[in-house]
Amino acid sequence: FESQSLVLTRKSYQTRTIGEMVNLMSIDAHRFIETLSYFHMVWSGPLQIVVALVVLYWTMGLAILAGLAVLLLLLPFTLLVFLLGQRFQTKLMKAKDKRLRSIYGILSGIKVIKLYAWEFPFKEKIKELRNIELKCLRKIAIIQSFATLTWFSTSTVVTLATFSTFMWIHSTIANPNYIMTAGKVFVTISLFDILRYPLTRLPMTVAYIIQANVSLKRIRSFLLEEELDLTGTDDSDTTTDGKEVVLIREGSFSWDKEEEKFMLSDIELSARPGELVAVVGPVGAGKSALISAILGEMNKINGHVVLRGRVAYVPQIAWILNATVKDNITFGKGFNNVLYNEVISTCALEADMEILPGGDMTEIGEKGINLSGGQKQRVSLARAVYQESDVYLLDDPLSAVDSHVGKHIFDNVIGPEGVLKNKVRILVTHSVRFLSQCDKIIVMNEGRISEAGTYSELLGHNGEFSVFLQNYGSTDESDEKKQSEISVPEEKGCFSDKIKKEQENSLIVNEKVHLGIVKISVIAAYIKSFSYISLCLVLLLYCLTAGGYLGQLLWLAHWSNAGGNDNLTLSANLGIYASLGMAQSFSFLFASLTLAFGTVKASRRLHAKMLSNILRSPMSFFDTTPLGRLLNRFSKDTSVIDEKISTFLSAFLTTVFSTVGVVIVISIASPWFLFATVPISIFYLFVQRFYVATSRQLKRLEANSSSPIYSHFQESINGVTSIRAYNVQERFQLLSQAHVDYNQVALYYSYNAVVRWLSVQLDFVGALVIFLAAVLAALQRNYPQVFGFIDPGLAGMSISQAFMMTLLLSMVVRMTSDLESSLISVERIKEYTESPNEAPEIIPDNRPDPNWPVDGSIQFDEYATRYRPGLDLVLKNVSCYIPGGQKVGVVGRTGAGKSSLTMSLFRIIEANKGSILIDGMDISEYGLRDLRSRLTIIPQV
Repeated sequence: FESQSLVLTRKSYQTRTIGEMVNLMSIDAHRFIETLSYFHMVWSGPLQIVVALVVLYWTMGLAILAGLAVLLLLLPFTLLVFLLGQRFQTKLMKAKDKRLRSIYGILSGIKVIKLYAWEFPFKEKIKELRNIELKCLRKIAIIQSFATLTWFSTSTVVTLATFSTFMWIHSTIANPNYIMTAGKVFVTISLFDILRYPLTRLPMTVAYIIQANVSLKRIRSFLLEEELDLTGTDDSDTTTDGKEVVLIREGSFSWDKEEEKFMLSDIELSARPGELVAVVGPVGAGKSALISAILGEMNKINGHVVLRGRVAYVPQIAWILNATVKDNITFGKGFNNVLYNEVISTCALEADMEILPGGDMTEIGEKGINLSGGQKQRVSLARAVYQESDVYLLDDPLSAVDSHVGKHIFDNVIGPEGVLKNKVRILVTHSVRFLSQCDKIIVMNEGRISEAGTYSELLGHNGEFSVFLQNYGSTDESDEKKQSEISVPEEKGCFSDKIKKEQENSLIVNEKVHLGIVKISVIAAYIKSFSYISLCLVLLLYCLTAGGYLGQLLWLAHWSNAGGNDNLTLSANLGIYASLGMAQSFSFLFASLTLAFGTVKASRRLHAKMLSNILRSPMSFFDTTPLGRLLNRFSKDTSVIDEKISTFLSAFLTTVFSTVGVVIVISIASPWFLFATVPISIFYLFVQRFYVATSRQLKRLEANSSSPIYSHFQESINGVTSIRAYNVQERFQLLSQAHVDYNQVALYYSYNAVVRWLSVQLDFVGALVIFLAAVLAALQRNYPQVFGFIDPGLAGMSISQAFMMTLLLSMVVRMTSDLESSLISVERIKEYTESPNEAPEIIPDNRPDPNWPVDGSIQFDEYATRYRPGLDLVLKNVSCYIPGGQKVGVVGRTGAGKSSLTMSLFRIIEANKGSILIDGMDISEYGLRDLRSRLTIIPQV
């Protein structure tokens, strides 16, 4: 996925959001891998069925043909289930994509959403998308329940058809080989039990194949998305003397190959080493698109593009890694102390390094969340300078920095006397005052180069360049005049106080890894969402299902012992057996439906609660929590609760009640077996405790190690243009693979080793149970005066069910582990349903007047605040009064607290002391929705 995502075109990114791609990684790829463990059932299942049928033929003769006919009748039904399941599974995945796409957009812009008090409408939008998803889940649950019912009842129907045909043949031809005996009955039952396993596993296999098939198509669609044309640029040129490092001849470029309209057309551009080329023009003229065309990001329709040497790129919106300042600057290149210090000095970062507690080892948050726009741009520029490339493409890097800082950067980095003076520099800018120092100026307008030449040449043309100077020149002259009049002291404290003390407290909080068993509070939270009444009903129905199966076994034992001397007709015996089977099947159907609808209801409640709580979390939560970690909760963990818990819980209850039933059957036949159950149970509990604890913790490690994969992926996609420009795709792919490898060690290598260990232990326990059942049956048969008499029917039933113990014991432990592992997703979601919230949205007893604020006066009274507990104050004892209706300018250097002042008005950060009054009313006494909905803002980012 990482490799493919780094070669997609801009058009592909418009149709594939990060949320969708995370879904492909977390759900679709995982489903495909999960299916591989069931793949052997595709051939081993039918093989087991064939072998069982052959042995049944040797035992029951032609009567088995009736059972075979029943199995053949199921094939069209299986095909129908497959087609319906695939249809709804496709709809489900599309619904998941839409939901996760919206959630990613909300979480990415959470600050704006909070400023405008839009949490409720966005929550309702997600609720609508979630309801569509849950509707598909309910339909899939109904299909799977009826499919499982059919396969579950198959063994009963096959048994009924076989025995009825057997008795009919006996009554018709009086063949001595067709006599119902205990031996025949319970050998047949044992074979049917062997048949039961593949028949019950096949529906699950079919379900997984359906899911994998849908996921495979989705992954294939992603892998076939439009990719960049790597032949769009060339590093050689035979049409010139070869001195041009950047060259475009008759170039036409478009973002979409299918569109006839060109974004850029008739482009003629050349640049030689040492040249500084400025690109100017009005907004939307195509300046940034020209940089993209040089990089090969746009589709080349016509023309010839040459780009020689290594490239460094500074985007208009700085791309910052979640790493230290030093790592962001060096960007994987070997450390050179002399070069590094020179870069720090020329990019105006010296003062910042001095004031930071961690110096250049200070951690920068995700997307540079704890830096201002100017700070991020200077770090981005320092990264480019440190790479010592041949070509520098600078997309308006001076727009985000202060005027005096911009002059310092131009003089020391970009300009004729800067450290890059011998390099090719193509600078997109709106700053007029630097144009006279450029070797060449290109004027863009409506996707074309309207003018090109030196500063003096363009001044004499009186064309588009003159219009540009009239629009932007006065502002620059004003800034330059003020700059010369005001003595600007050395900039200190450039990095905002938000990141002070980050050396002691890491900005990004490590994801919590729970230890030990899943807590009762987690299970209680899930049961509460599921509803206690539904759970009791499910338990009762599964108990009735096991009771029906036990009743069938006991009736067969009675029937075989009676040998037709019980005064009941064949029809009566078969009717009682069929009635018990029907009771068992319908109990199982209602149990499956109740369980499926209950898990969907629980999933809906948990997701809604988590979404509401996260939207109500303070901004400090989003500053310290990577977006990939949150997406992991909304994608993979939610998917586990949606689809896995119901499957594992159903299998767990089925195997537990079946195991209890088998123990009861063997104990009825041989009461002495109860004494053997004590040491067997102790050994079994030891094995279960060891295995479940190990697999549970491995599952937690796997879940926690997934978040860095998604965080790194999201970070790579956001900076994909920079990654391709610096030609470091391979390094980012290797880093992604390292995250995946670490995740897979916990998920597969370690987990599979534990599973193999479990199989050996439980096979031993199962063999011991069979041995004890057989020995006790033989002793009771040969020494009835000591051990008690056992009739042949019960003896056969006891031994046949002992064979089931090996499988059931293994299934109980596996399902216990799988169920507890799936509850870890509940544990992880519950963690985010209980995270700290902001102040109440509405305080019913203290709501503002409908017309508030009327005057709009603002008063700060000894106001002080900080971004998070443990950090220094960013505003210190601020006191001022602003009358209503006034236009007020707030100025100050980077990190002075300008944005913090506006964030305080919206209570994005809360007061440490003091108060803010609007129209004489303390804003801390109102709910956040009431406050924020009455104010408005155009945020910085």
